[in-house]
Amino acid sequence: MSIDANKTNIIIETMGNERTTQIMAEGDAIVPDIKPDINKILNVSCRVNKTDEKISDNRVFFSGEALCSILYMGKTDDINIYSMTATIPFDDVIPLPESDKNFTTKLKFNVESINNKVVNDRKINIRCGITVKAETVFTENMDIVKSIDNQDTVMVKEKILNICQSIDRKNDLININEVLSLPSGKPNIDTIIESNCYIGDREIRAFDGKVNIKGTAYITVIYKSESDDLILETAFFELPFNFMEDLRGCSEDMYVDLDMDISQINCKPEIDEDGEERNINVDMSLDLSVCVYENNIIEVADDIYSLKENIEPLKVSIEYPCFIMKNSTKASFKDTVVADSKYPDMLRVQNVYSKMDITDKKHLPNENKITLEGVISGSILYTAQSDSEPVCVIPYNIPFSQDIEIKPSNENMFFNINGYIDDVSFDMMSERETELKVTCIFDVTAFEKLKTDVITDVSVNENIKENDTAGIIIYIVQKGDTLWDIAKRYHTTIDDIATLNDIENPDKIMVGEKLLILKSSNKNIA
Repeated sequence: MSIDANKTNIIIETMGNERTTQIMAEGDAIVPDIKPDINKILNVSCRVNKTDEKISDNRVFFSGEALCSILYMGKTDDINIYSMTATIPFDDVIPLPESDKNFTTKLKFNVESINNKVVNDRKINIRCGITVKAETVFTENMDIVKSIDNQDTVMVKEKILNICQSIDRKNDLININEVLSLPSGKPNIDTIIESNCYIGDREIRAFDGKVNIKGTAYITVIYKSESDDLILETAFFELPFNFMEDLRGCSEDMYVDLDMDISQINCKPEIDEDGEERNINVDMSLDLSVCVYENNIIEVADDIYSLKENIEPLKVSIEYPCFIMKNSTKASFKDTVVADSKYPDMLRVQNVYSKMDITDKKHLPNENKITLEGVISGSILYTAQSDSEPVCVIPYNIPFSQDIEIKPSNENMFFNINGYIDDVSFDMMSERETELKVTCIFDVTAFEKLKTDVITDVSVNENIKENDTAGIIIYIVQKGDTLWDIAKRYHTTIDDIATLNDIENPDKIMVGEKLLILKSSNKNIA
């Protein structure tokens, strides 16, 4: 027989272990008919777009595209620079742990390597090594006992659960279209060779039912001008954006996690009001993944007993996350890149390509820091002091180690870490040296994994022999005893013991203390 219990619903979200796989996206890039044959490949960059994701039979099936941008020197009389793009599709599967719980996944893609080989004058074979991480979140929906209604003889001990729960999650694609004007002093545009961008100055705020997302798109456009003085020109632009995302149930006191990346960017020259090609139409898309969460304080029953019946609470063990803190750290890393003797002397740096990878994180329990290790890699595109090799690219790597302050922690803590480049600046020190300064942001969110028992149901055990003997006993307090445990053992109440023994604070009893207890009968009264 069960007892009518007042229950509350809880949702427990737990992080599973990351599952990682490496894939190779391979394909050919064909030179468009309107462009000349390939003389030399200068640079190949790549970003990844996910096109589909499906979970089935404890596996996540996914597909995507490696979007490659190729910069090359053409076989022409005047030695010019050209660009082209290639889209390389891929698909794969990641096995997930078997579970009877509902779960979702979030895939993260990172281009680890790009190799290219000129097959012939009009074809390039490209191989992109991509690491795919599947972050799994398990969700369990439970009804647990909060109290017992209309049971004067049932004692309920309460406790507080501080459970971190996601309020809402959303994936979205934001389109930004803007017309930018060339800075004064820059020559008119003949042909845009290449455009790239990174997102800095990120700011996120939650409101009632909305999340405000701000940032700045730092755009670099490399183009050929109408002048024959220089082969390449570079224009830098800052494009601020500010938009709202609807997320139900969120408020300003909640925490927001945001993954934001550039899905695509296209730049086209336009004629300005004077009839000159000095405007650039920028069409770009931002891929967003937003999660809003908070610590939800829930009162539940910790233990239950009856003065008159032999009741049994059904307990189950659960693990749940509790939000601890969020820290955003800005750090700048400098290095001087020296051109190897095989490269011609620099005339002017046109652009710096950069990406940041966190390769390892080190954290010891009870330490108040996390140490992140990684590398900033990329290449420097420059105009050279050479007629035969007028444009060159130098690769670079900047290793880094960065400490992130956190609250003193224990072995049950776990972290979500998101790092991105916030700013890139460079200064050509000499014809052989370029100083780079890369500013990165590291967002660290800390959680603690807690364990406890909760009561899911309460029943009367009619098979246990009733004890109808009441009386007075002297009990000597043992190590680890609480008044709740003693009262439950002798079918009485904490208030009765405290009153009979003049105990002012029921939470403080001493080992060896003698307590006078009026022991009640547990015989069921009809």
